[in-house]
Amino acid sequence: MISPIEIEAYAQPGDENRIFVELIGENGQVIASEILKFQNYSRFWAPVNLNVFFQLEKAAEYSRLQIHTQDQFQRTIALSSTHLILQSEGLNRVYDNTILYERCVIHSPRMNEVIAGGDLIVDGGFLPFNDQPILIELINKSGLVVNSKYFQFQTGSSDHFQAFKIDIPYQVDIRTPIRLTISQEDGRIPGNLYVYSQLISIEP
Repeated sequence: MISPIEIEAYAQPGDENRIFVELIGENGQVIASEILKFQNYSRFWAPVNLNVFFQLEKAAEYSRLQIHTQDQFQRTIALSSTHLILQSEGLNRVYDNTILYERCVIHSPRMNEVIAGGDLIVDGGFLPFNDQPILIELINKSGLVVNSKYFQFQTGSSDHFQAFKIDIPYQVDIRTPIRLTISQEDGRIPGNLYVYSQLISIEP
C-alpha cells in the first residue's frame, strides 16, 4: 500500500460517538492515527470512510491497520485489524476481506448477566487469527483487571470457530460492573489483533 490508504468500513461508535483508526508499524510505533466523531449519531453502525496518510523512512514496512472503540472508562469495547505492507512508492494491491462476521461469540454469560459465587464460567467460540492464545479478562470501571486467564487452542489459525470453556475465579466485596474482554495478540507486531467484549456484573 502507498499513501494514502483508502478505508471503507463500518463500526459501532463508542463513548462520545468516537471511533479510533490507527496505523501501527512493525516495532509497535504509531505511524498515523485518526479519531472520528459522529455528531448526533443514532444508528447502530457508522460508516468509516477516510484516507489515512503516512510517511516512511524506508522503502517498505510491515504494519497493522486497526479500528477500535472505547467506553467512558477508556476500556476497549472492540478492536478489529488487518495487516498491510506499506511502501514509499509503487502500486496498491487490495484484496477483499474474506471474514466479514464477528470472530468471537459468547454463549455464557449473557450480556448484562449478574454472576455470583466467586466463579465465572466463560463458554463460547472463537475464530483464531494465529496460534497465539486468547486472553480473557475481567476489567472493572477503574481499568483494573479483577482476574484473567489464557486459553490455548489445540490448533492454530483455521477457517472455522473453535470452542472454548474456561473457569475464572474472582473475589469482590460488592456487586461490581465488569467488562468481560476477549483478545488475541498479534504474533508479529506488538499489540492486539482483535478484541471483543461485553458488560456483565459479578458479586460475592
